[in-house]
Amino acid sequence: MRQEKIALARQLINQSEALRDISPDNLKMSLRKAVNALALFNELGMHSVDADLALRRAMELLPTRVIEHDVELWTINASAFDPTGRFLVIAHGRNEILLWDTVEQLKIDAWTKVLPTMVSVQAVAVSADGRNVVTLTYNANQNIDSSTVTVWQVPERKPLRQFKLSGRLERIRLSPGGRYICILGPGLLWGWDIVNGERLELFSEVGSIYDLKFSPDEHYMTIAYRERGKRNFVVRISDVISGNEKSRWVQQKRINSLRWTTDSLRILISAQNTVLIHDALTGRQLAGYPQTNSGFIVSPNGSLQAERIQNYNVQIRSAQNGHELFYLTHSSEVKSMAFRPDGNSFVTLGLVDKKIRIWELGCRSFAELSNGDPISHVEFSSDSVLLFTRSASHERWWVLPPKNRTLEPLRDSNSTKLAPNLRQYQVRASGWPLPEGEKNRVDIRNVRGEHLSSHEFSSPVLAAAINRDSSRLAITTGTITRGGWRLSLETWGVNRLERSGVVPYPNLLEDKYAGFLVFSLDDRFVISASKVGFTLWDSEKLTQAGIVYHKAPQTIAFQPNGTLIATSGGDKKIRIWELPNMLEIAQIEQTEPVKELVLSPDDRWLATLGEDGVTRLWLLQPDDLIAQACAQLRTPCP
Repeated sequence: MRQEKIALARQLINQSEALRDISPDNLKMSLRKAVNALALFNELGMHSVDADLALRRAMELLPTRVIEHDVELWTINASAFDPTGRFLVIAHGRNEILLWDTVEQLKIDAWTKVLPTMVSVQAVAVSADGRNVVTLTYNANQNIDSSTVTVWQVPERKPLRQFKLSGRLERIRLSPGGRYICILGPGLLWGWDIVNGERLELFSEVGSIYDLKFSPDEHYMTIAYRERGKRNFVVRISDVISGNEKSRWVQQKRINSLRWTTDSLRILISAQNTVLIHDALTGRQLAGYPQTNSGFIVSPNGSLQAERIQNYNVQIRSAQNGHELFYLTHSSEVKSMAFRPDGNSFVTLGLVDKKIRIWELGCRSFAELSNGDPISHVEFSSDSVLLFTRSASHERWWVLPPKNRTLEPLRDSNSTKLAPNLRQYQVRASGWPLPEGEKNRVDIRNVRGEHLSSHEFSSPVLAAAINRDSSRLAITTGTITRGGWRLSLETWGVNRLERSGVVPYPNLLEDKYAGFLVFSLDDRFVISASKVGFTLWDSEKLTQAGIVYHKAPQTIAFQPNGTLIATSGGDKKIRIWELPNMLEIAQIEQTEPVKELVLSPDDRWLATLGEDGVTRLWLLQPDDLIAQACAQLRTPCP
């Protein structure tokens, strides 16, 4: 009976993987089979990395439509989201304008009969703060061939600026802050400063214009065009105010659209079924990957890209490598789409059914936490009830959902108790490369960075670590040979600075791993790194206690009660290991580089601190994962 259940669970894993790869329409069935497989292994009291991974992958790919609004319109002539995805402006009927807030989920304002009769709305735009709405209209009266750009104030409903141009123009480009506007037409380019009404200094050698975008900081604009009489496609970046050129490069393929990343450092170019990523300062191509369609948008943090597929569906990919992450299926044509401000949800407007839909984009982690500025430290309370995060300007406690309860979202705690601090001291070694004059020195400081003492050694010190009570120091020393660094691990008593042990590394280490050295939370082990993983040394005897294999290791964390280890490495995976048998029990495929891992005392949670300053919270136990998946499927748990 037991073997039959194991065989059935493995069969369900294979079916889940196959369904997920066949078609996005099978994602729910893929997740159900992964849930049933993990439930079977959990019932048998067994760990299965494959079942855990299959369930996590299926949850990541399955978007959830959480909110749907009917905007109750007869027609939609033009629509657009602001750059953050919060505000939606719709021109409908002949002369009506509607402004919608997707975060508050309500209509901000609607005004009618503000546009002249016999005009057609070509395009609309809205500023990121929702204060300005822009309309581009074309006068359809006989013998009149002109376009009008009107900037409306909200909620006053009054025109702030109005510009009239000859010809039929079709596209609006509004800067993220709403100060600058450009209008594009066949061989025409116009721009204004909305605040003072002055024309922008734009260059005139433009032939065919393909796209124009303002940088997120509004300092620059980039334009894709073809020069008159030439076949080359050009991307040009210029200063918005002066019009001075900052950089320019030539593309071989026709350019469809442009997007800036939010740091204003990179530009994504859609060009003939290819996405190219360029450095905005130098124009150097950084990466490229295939694309199935011609237009796309980019998430606020620049990590995701969305594009319409056959007008009815939306495909969301990684902006770094083009890998498909999510697939949103709609019943009618998608008129407009945008990433919302949190970057983890997506909003769409249907053309025929006239519905606003908000989607949660998969379930990579249980929660993503930010303090407003980059988080520098994260820690669990000793009872695993609270999570503490610290940044330069904020300290916050978060309440974790209790066991065997609905996995509701995290909320702020009113706790005022001090954060736990397992480490009272820190050390600084000379590191690599070794600066002159500091080759052999180790500094000991308190947690605030205040200097306490310095110690000199006879050999170059590449790494150092100190135990919890500051009584013992571990150092890695090395000498260079023809074959590389010959390294040794040493332990010293801090009070008298007496060496208590020394052991040579069994293999030569690459210099980039020689700088890694830490004590475990209970001070039982000293951990060093090599190309293949982490080596655990008994801190008293300096004998090898075990090896945790993880290619190109980056960081390691011990659970306070000594039952689990978490490791991360260059394979972009986090691996969870069970002590003392070093059995791998779970795997998490990460998308952001991780600089710190923290395990909760109750084995239930893993917190990661990314290089982007965001803390991500992950569930580890099978029953928690199953409950989370069932909530996503909105079905009873097995």
